Amino acid sequence: MYSVPASLPQNQSRTISVPNVVIPSNISCSKLFDGDESEVQRIPSELSGYVTIDDDHSQSRWLLNQTQHCNIFHKERLYITSNASISQEEKDFPIAYSMLVYKNPMQVENLLRAIYRPHNFYCIHVDYNASVDYKHAIQGLSDCFPNVFVPSNCTEVLWGQWGVLEGEMICMRELVKRSKHWKYFINLTGQEFPLRTNLEIVRILKSLNGSNDVEHEEFCSTCTKRWEYSHEGRKIIGKKQPPPHQIHISKGSTHVLLARRFVDFLLTDPRVQDFYDWLKDTTFPEETFIPTIQFSPHLHAPGTYTDGAAKTPTSNHIARYKTWVHGRKATRHCKTKGIKQRHICIPSAKALPLLKETPELFINKLLADYEPLVRYCLEDRLFHRTKEQVLNGGRVNLNMTVYETLPIVENHQ
Repeated sequence: MYSVPASLPQNQSRTISVPNVVIPSNISCSKLFDGDESEVQRIPSELSGYVTIDDDHSQSRWLLNQTQHCNIFHKERLYITSNASISQEEKDFPIAYSMLVYKNPMQVENLLRAIYRPHNFYCIHVDYNASVDYKHAIQGLSDCFPNVFVPSNCTEVLWGQWGVLEGEMICMRELVKRSKHWKYFINLTGQEFPLRTNLEIVRILKSLNGSNDVEHEEFCSTCTKRWEYSHEGRKIIGKKQPPPHQIHISKGSTHVLLARRFVDFLLTDPRVQDFYDWLKDTTFPEETFIPTIQFSPHLHAPGTYTDGAAKTPTSNHIARYKTWVHGRKATRHCKTKGIKQRHICIPSAKALPLLKETPELFINKLLADYEPLVRYCLEDRLFHRTKEQVLNGGRVNLNMTVYETLPIVENHQ
């Protein structure tokens, strides 16, 4: 049975913080999700496009001050810390999360609050180069929860370089040590946000039936240089030998959903370790390490594709919603729905109807200082869906066929 604890008030509006931004109470998120153009026109100009927010130093001071008294922090920030609002189904299916973070501590806190449950596990990897006050703020946040931690050996994380993958693996190793009970691993960054409630995520992960959600895509014209040559940072220094153990490189996304058995395999199989070491002087190894293991059937990693299904690029992945922007037509589309950053469209409030219907679990990515209504409305919708599912005894309005018929579910080892 469910009950509604203090952290899920039935007759109280929720305060959702966006750094240094005030959201007018007369803006209707439900109308924005429905694509109501008149409601879009009512959005104040100061909430459209880029906005001014507190800098990281001010945000860090705020967060560190808030976490001085953890019980008060839990209550005021409306964390779900009571088992009374969590179904037995969720408790029986704990999830392990990694979060790679380096800026906007309030956005990191918003993300943790959205996904936090007392039976899950959370590793927050803080970039080695982050400021001291930022590190203290995130450490203070993690100290308020017994199942949230910051690794002691955080590394430098630079886009396209070894530290991105190593940061993920540091968390993966620590999460395995922390508990033998969690069922799936999900990797996040501080700029992402859930599109599904915890109960919905559990149902979706259970439908994967022990398989992994890992993308496999066609090589771009210059991608092979990333692993055919040795690098120092981003500089090419020489030709590399082929990968060990007859492994052929597959390229995919860094965003994954990994079954526990697969994670254990990654961390213990000597062939995987040899390949991991081989990747250290390549670029963007986070896009090749796990996809390559997933699409190398001769390694027999749990939850990966069978031999006949592992040869072609795949689609219909559910780990992350993201719109890649290439070419003029795609750029024009992004301008109507958001902005472009590193070839990914950052959504505006006009994209909320798409986010309401998409089957993915999380969105990549949201900027703290761009279109704050997007994150505000996503959190508002997540909160009300969570409360509704608690009140109705765990009934979920979700088209499970989308997940149950994924190619990997029907073709995995």
